[in-house]
Amino acid sequence: NDDFTSTFIPSLGKITKEIEVTNSVLSADVVFNLAKLKTHTLTRYTGAVKNLFGVIPGLKKVNVHGEYQEISRFFDYLFDITETLKDKIAFHIIDGVVGMEGEGPTAGDPRTLGCILGGIAPFAIDFVATSLIGETADFPQNKYATERGLLFADEIEVVGEIESLKQKFEIPASRSDTNIFNKYPKFMAKFARNFTTTYPKIKKSECKGCKKCAEHCPPKAIDMSSGVAVFDYDKCIRCFCCQELCPYEVIKIKKPLGAKILSRKKK
Repeated sequence: NDDFTSTFIPSLGKITKEIEVTNSVLSADVVFNLAKLKTHTLTRYTGAVKNLFGVIPGLKKVNVHGEYQEISRFFDYLFDITETLKDKIAFHIIDGVVGMEGEGPTAGDPRTLGCILGGIAPFAIDFVATSLIGETADFPQNKYATERGLLFADEIEVVGEIESLKQKFEIPASRSDTNIFNKYPKFMAKFARNFTTTYPKIKKSECKGCKKCAEHCPPKAIDMSSGVAVFDYDKCIRCFCCQELCPYEVIKIKKPLGAKILSRKKK
Protein backbone atom coordinates (compact mmCIF):
# COMPACT_ATOMS: atom_id res chain seq x y z
CA ASN A 1 0.00 0.00 0.00
CA ASP A 2 1.33 3.43 -0.90
CA ASP A 3 -1.82 5.48 -0.31
CA PHE A 4 -1.17 7.62 2.75
CA THR A 5 -4.11 9.98 2.25
CA SER A 6 -7.02 10.04 4.68
CA THR A 7 -10.65 11.09 5.02
CA PHE A 8 -12.81 12.21 7.95
CA ILE A 9 -15.84 9.96 8.30
CA PRO A 10 -18.85 10.25 10.64
CA SER A 11 -18.32 8.42 13.90
CA LEU A 12 -20.75 5.84 15.24
CA GLY A 13 -19.12 6.07 18.64
CA LYS A 14 -19.56 7.88 21.91
CA ILE A 15 -17.04 10.73 22.25
CA THR A 16 -16.18 11.57 18.64
CA LYS A 17 -18.27 13.14 15.89
CA GLU A 18 -15.88 12.13 13.13
CA ILE A 19 -12.74 10.02 12.79
CA GLU A 20 -9.88 10.46 10.34
CA VAL A 21 -9.21 7.13 8.62
CA THR A 22 -6.64 6.16 5.99
CA ASN A 23 -8.17 5.87 2.54
CA SER A 24 -6.52 2.49 1.97
CA VAL A 25 -8.89 1.11 4.62
CA LEU A 26 -11.94 2.95 3.31
CA SER A 27 -11.37 1.91 -0.33
CA ALA A 28 -10.72 -1.77 0.39
CA ASP A 29 -13.43 -4.27 -0.50
CA VAL A 30 -12.85 -6.11 2.74
CA VAL A 31 -10.49 -5.68 5.70
CA PHE A 32 -8.93 -8.32 7.93
CA ASN A 33 -7.56 -7.08 11.24
CA LEU A 34 -4.34 -8.96 12.07
CA ALA A 35 -2.94 -8.17 15.52
CA LYS A 36 0.00 -9.47 17.52
CA LEU A 37 -0.67 -10.57 21.11
CA LYS A 38 1.36 -8.25 23.32
CA THR A 39 1.39 -6.51 26.66
CA HIS A 40 1.43 -2.72 26.50
CA THR A 41 2.75 -0.05 28.85
CA LEU A 42 -0.27 2.22 28.32
CA THR A 43 -3.20 -0.17 27.92
CA ARG A 44 -1.63 -3.26 29.58
CA TYR A 45 -2.65 -5.37 26.59
CA THR A 46 -2.88 -4.78 22.85
CA GLY A 47 -4.82 -7.03 20.52
CA ALA A 48 -7.68 -6.75 18.06
CA VAL A 49 -9.23 -3.52 19.36
CA LYS A 50 -5.98 -1.65 19.99
CA ASN A 51 -4.63 -2.74 16.60
CA LEU A 52 -7.40 -0.75 14.90
CA PHE A 53 -5.64 2.40 16.13
CA GLY A 54 -3.55 1.72 13.02
CA VAL A 55 -6.31 3.06 10.76
CA ILE A 56 -5.46 6.55 12.04
CA PRO A 57 -2.94 8.06 9.62
CA GLY A 58 0.73 8.22 10.56
CA LEU A 59 1.87 10.50 13.33
CA LYS A 60 -1.63 11.86 13.87
CA LYS A 61 -1.87 9.06 16.41
CA VAL A 62 0.41 11.16 18.61
CA ASN A 63 -2.13 14.01 18.50
CA VAL A 64 -4.81 11.60 19.68
CA HIS A 65 -2.71 10.70 22.73
CA GLY A 66 -2.43 14.39 23.53
CA GLU A 67 -6.18 14.97 23.21
CA TYR A 68 -7.35 11.85 25.05
CA GLN A 69 -4.91 11.74 27.95
CA GLU A 70 -7.10 9.92 30.47
CA ILE A 71 -6.89 6.18 29.96
CA SER A 72 -10.67 5.77 30.07
CA ARG A 73 -11.13 8.39 27.34
CA PHE A 74 -8.42 6.81 25.23
CA PHE A 75 -10.28 3.51 25.42
CA ASP A 76 -13.48 5.31 24.47
CA TYR A 77 -11.66 6.62 21.41
CA LEU A 78 -10.47 3.10 20.50
CA PHE A 79 -14.00 1.82 20.97
CA ASP A 80 -15.35 4.60 18.72
CA ILE A 81 -12.99 3.45 15.97
CA THR A 82 -14.06 -0.17 16.45
CA GLU A 83 -17.75 0.65 16.37
CA THR A 84 -17.43 2.97 13.37
CA LEU A 85 -15.60 0.34 11.29
CA LYS A 86 -17.40 -2.77 12.54
CA ASP A 87 -19.13 -3.37 9.20
CA LYS A 88 -15.86 -2.88 7.31
CA ILE A 89 -13.77 -5.38 9.28
CA ALA A 90 -14.68 -8.91 8.19
CA PHE A 91 -12.57 -10.88 10.65
CA HIS A 92 -10.16 -10.33 13.53
CA ILE A 93 -7.04 -12.49 13.95
CA ILE A 94 -4.58 -12.43 16.85
CA ASP A 95 -1.17 -13.97 16.33
CA GLY A 96 -0.15 -15.55 19.60
CA VAL A 97 2.36 -18.04 18.25
CA VAL A 98 5.07 -15.87 19.81
CA GLY A 99 3.67 -13.02 21.87
CA MET A 100 5.34 -10.31 23.94
CA GLU A 101 5.36 -9.70 27.67
CA GLY A 102 6.77 -6.87 29.75
CA GLU A 103 7.29 -3.36 28.39
CA GLY A 104 5.46 -3.84 25.10
CA PRO A 105 4.59 -3.05 22.44
CA THR A 106 8.24 -2.63 21.35
CA ALA A 107 10.58 -3.10 24.32
CA GLY A 108 9.19 -6.26 25.87
CA ASP A 109 10.40 -9.84 25.71
CA PRO A 110 9.22 -12.62 23.34
CA ARG A 111 7.03 -15.26 24.93
CA THR A 112 5.91 -18.41 23.14
CA LEU A 113 2.19 -19.01 23.51
CA GLY A 114 1.64 -21.23 20.50
CA CYS A 115 -1.79 -20.19 19.28
CA ILE A 116 -3.70 -18.20 16.69
CA LEU A 117 -7.08 -16.76 17.70
CA GLY A 118 -9.78 -15.67 15.30
CA GLY A 119 -13.28 -14.27 15.56
CA ILE A 120 -15.83 -11.79 14.27
CA ALA A 121 -16.22 -9.96 17.61
CA PRO A 122 -13.08 -7.98 18.54
CA PHE A 123 -13.98 -7.43 22.19
CA ALA A 124 -14.70 -11.12 22.67
CA ILE A 125 -11.49 -12.29 21.02
CA ASP A 126 -9.47 -9.85 23.15
CA PHE A 127 -11.21 -11.12 26.28
CA VAL A 128 -10.21 -14.69 25.41
CA ALA A 129 -6.66 -13.56 24.62
CA THR A 130 -6.30 -11.83 27.99
CA SER A 131 -7.56 -14.97 29.72
CA LEU A 132 -4.56 -16.80 28.29
CA ILE A 133 -1.95 -14.44 29.75
CA GLY A 134 -3.44 -13.38 33.10
CA GLU A 135 -6.66 -12.56 34.91
CA THR A 136 -9.22 -10.91 32.61
CA ALA A 137 -10.19 -8.44 35.34
CA ASP A 138 -6.65 -7.05 35.35
CA PHE A 139 -7.03 -5.60 31.86
CA PRO A 140 -8.82 -2.23 31.70
CA GLN A 141 -10.14 -2.80 28.17
CA ASN A 142 -12.38 -5.59 29.45
CA LYS A 143 -13.70 -3.36 32.23
CA TYR A 144 -14.46 -0.36 30.04
CA ALA A 145 -15.90 -2.47 27.21
CA THR A 146 -18.25 -4.21 29.64
CA GLU A 147 -19.38 -0.90 31.12
CA ARG A 148 -20.08 0.47 27.65
CA GLY A 149 -22.10 -2.59 26.66
CA LEU A 150 -19.64 -3.87 24.06
CA LEU A 151 -18.45 -7.00 25.87
CA PHE A 152 -20.66 -9.79 27.24
CA ALA A 153 -18.16 -12.26 28.64
CA ASP A 154 -20.72 -14.89 29.60
CA GLU A 155 -21.98 -15.09 26.00
CA ILE A 156 -18.62 -15.83 24.38
CA GLU A 157 -18.41 -19.16 22.60
CA VAL A 158 -14.90 -20.59 22.35
CA VAL A 159 -14.41 -23.23 19.67
CA GLY A 160 -11.32 -25.20 20.57
CA GLU A 161 -9.43 -26.13 23.72
CA ILE A 162 -7.56 -23.23 25.34
CA GLU A 163 -7.03 -24.22 28.97
CA SER A 164 -3.67 -25.85 28.25
CA LEU A 165 -2.42 -22.65 26.59
CA LYS A 166 -2.76 -20.45 29.65
CA GLN A 167 0.38 -18.82 31.04
CA LYS A 168 1.20 -15.93 33.34
CA PHE A 169 2.73 -13.09 31.36
CA GLU A 170 4.67 -10.22 32.91
CA ILE A 171 2.15 -7.39 32.59
CA PRO A 172 2.94 -3.68 33.03
CA ALA A 173 1.32 -1.93 35.98
CA SER A 174 -1.98 -0.14 35.45
CA ARG A 175 -1.79 3.54 34.71
CA SER A 176 -4.43 5.53 36.57
CA ASP A 177 -6.45 8.28 34.90
CA THR A 178 -4.55 11.54 35.25
CA ASN A 179 -7.68 13.40 36.28
CA ILE A 180 -8.48 11.31 39.36
CA PHE A 181 -6.08 13.45 41.40
CA ASN A 182 -7.77 16.74 40.47
CA LYS A 183 -10.05 16.65 43.52
CA TYR A 184 -7.03 17.05 45.80
CA PRO A 185 -5.05 20.25 46.44
CA LYS A 186 -2.46 20.83 43.74
CA PHE A 187 0.59 19.97 45.86
CA MET A 188 -1.05 16.75 47.10
CA ALA A 189 -2.21 15.77 43.62
CA LYS A 190 1.31 16.12 42.24
CA PHE A 191 2.76 13.95 45.02
CA ALA A 192 0.02 11.30 44.69
CA ARG A 193 0.42 11.11 40.92
CA ASN A 194 4.19 10.76 41.06
CA PHE A 195 4.01 8.26 43.94
CA THR A 196 1.53 5.89 42.28
CA THR A 197 1.95 6.28 38.50
CA THR A 198 4.50 4.50 36.31
CA TYR A 199 6.73 6.79 34.26
CA PRO A 200 9.33 6.69 31.48
CA LYS A 201 12.99 7.00 32.46
CA ILE A 202 16.20 7.04 30.46
CA LYS A 203 19.84 6.56 31.37
CA LYS A 204 21.45 9.72 30.07
CA SER A 205 24.67 7.85 29.39
CA GLU A 206 22.81 5.59 26.94
CA CYS A 207 20.79 8.26 25.11
CA LYS A 208 21.98 8.74 21.51
CA GLY A 209 20.42 12.19 21.17
CA CYS A 210 18.39 11.24 18.08
CA LYS A 211 15.49 13.47 19.27
CA LYS A 212 12.82 11.06 18.01
CA CYS A 213 11.18 10.90 21.45
CA ALA A 214 11.10 14.70 21.79
CA GLU A 215 9.78 15.26 18.28
CA HIS A 216 6.80 12.98 18.84
CA CYS A 217 6.00 13.68 22.51
CA PRO A 218 2.34 14.90 22.56
CA PRO A 219 2.70 17.34 25.53
CA LYS A 220 6.28 18.36 24.58
CA ALA A 221 7.60 17.08 27.90
CA ILE A 222 11.10 16.16 26.67
CA ASP A 223 13.95 18.67 26.47
CA MET A 224 16.93 17.94 24.21
CA SER A 225 18.89 21.17 24.76
CA SER A 226 21.62 19.29 26.65
CA GLY A 227 22.01 16.77 23.85
CA VAL A 228 20.19 14.00 25.70
CA ALA A 229 16.54 13.47 26.62
CA VAL A 230 15.43 15.16 29.86
CA PHE A 231 11.84 14.54 31.02
CA ASP A 232 9.54 17.16 32.55
CA TYR A 233 7.30 14.90 34.62
CA ASP A 234 4.88 17.72 35.42
CA LYS A 235 4.00 17.79 31.71
CA CYS A 236 4.36 14.06 31.02
CA ILE A 237 1.00 12.34 30.43
CA ARG A 238 2.43 8.79 30.65
CA CYS A 239 1.38 7.82 27.13
CA PHE A 240 4.78 6.13 26.66
CA CYS A 241 5.03 7.15 23.01
CA CYS A 242 8.69 7.94 23.75
CA GLN A 243 9.39 4.39 24.90
CA GLU A 244 7.55 2.91 21.94
CA LEU A 245 9.36 5.09 19.38
CA CYS A 246 12.89 4.97 20.82
CA PRO A 247 14.96 3.13 18.17
CA TYR A 248 17.63 2.20 20.72
CA GLU A 249 15.24 0.89 23.43
CA VAL A 250 16.98 2.89 26.14
CA ILE A 251 13.78 4.35 27.62
CA LYS A 252 12.45 2.10 30.35
CA ILE A 253 9.24 2.12 32.36
CA LYS A 254 9.73 2.69 36.06
CA LYS A 255 7.29 1.76 38.80
CA PRO A 256 7.37 4.07 41.85
CA LEU A 257 7.00 2.75 45.39
CA GLY A 258 3.28 3.53 45.58
CA ALA A 259 2.55 1.56 42.41
CA LYS A 260 4.54 -1.40 43.75
CA ILE A 261 2.57 -1.35 47.01
CA LEU A 262 -0.75 -1.12 45.21
CA SER A 263 0.12 -3.98 42.85
CA ARG A 264 1.12 -6.19 45.79
CA LYS A 265 -2.15 -5.45 47.56
CA LYS A 266 -4.10 -6.28 44.41
CA LYS A 267 -2.44 -9.68 44.18
